[in-house]
Amino acid sequence: MKNYIGTTMIKRKTFQLREDLKAKIPSLNKVLDNIKQIVDKCLDVYNAYRFIILFFLWIILNLLNSGMYIVNTVGVLSVALLSIVVKYLNFIEKRFYLTKDFSKAIFQLDSLISECIQEYSLMNGIAGLTFINDKEETKIRTEVTNMVVAKMSDQLVSKLIAQYNENVIHEIVATRVYIIVMNLVIEINKDKPTSDKAPANDQFDISKMIANMNNQ
Repeated sequence: MKNYIGTTMIKRKTFQLREDLKAKIPSLNKVLDNIKQIVDKCLDVYNAYRFIILFFLWIILNLLNSGMYIVNTVGVLSVALLSIVVKYLNFIEKRFYLTKDFSKAIFQLDSLISECIQEYSLMNGIAGLTFINDKEETKIRTEVTNMVVAKMSDQLVSKLIAQYNENVIHEIVATRVYIIVMNLVIEINKDKPTSDKAPANDQFDISKMIANMNNQ
């Protein structure tokens, strides 16, 4: 009994010590985020005052290594030239995104979603359904979303990122899938009883619905 009580107390103390360490020691992700924020701030300062910083760096290098004036000058000038090239490339990139029309990206996404819905309907035998309940709609929406994410090309993702925030791309995909599937379900269930056991007549042609969505 004494050994059991002693072992239990050790385990409890060990658990408490681990939890205290977790609370006091920041997680790796938090540390990496802090490092990234510091690096981003340093880069922002450098981009804003790059030539002034390089000038003071040139003076400091010459003070520390007075006998290497030419090497210091060539090194600083090389960094300045590289900074100019990078700034010009950033300007070209910004001009490209500002002058390029990416509004069609959402239509390409809708077309991909419609294609996945049609493929899903053929693979799962729902092309002739006369009624879709909430459970079936949720299943369709989830599986179609997975299909769309798996099929999205890097080019389409890049176009969407150019138009929207990169962090909300998956939310945009999920929202577009939700809207299109909901419209499909509304069209199929139109004028039907709100029951899982709907009449088996007046079947809805999903392929026509997909074609109409693509033409809109």
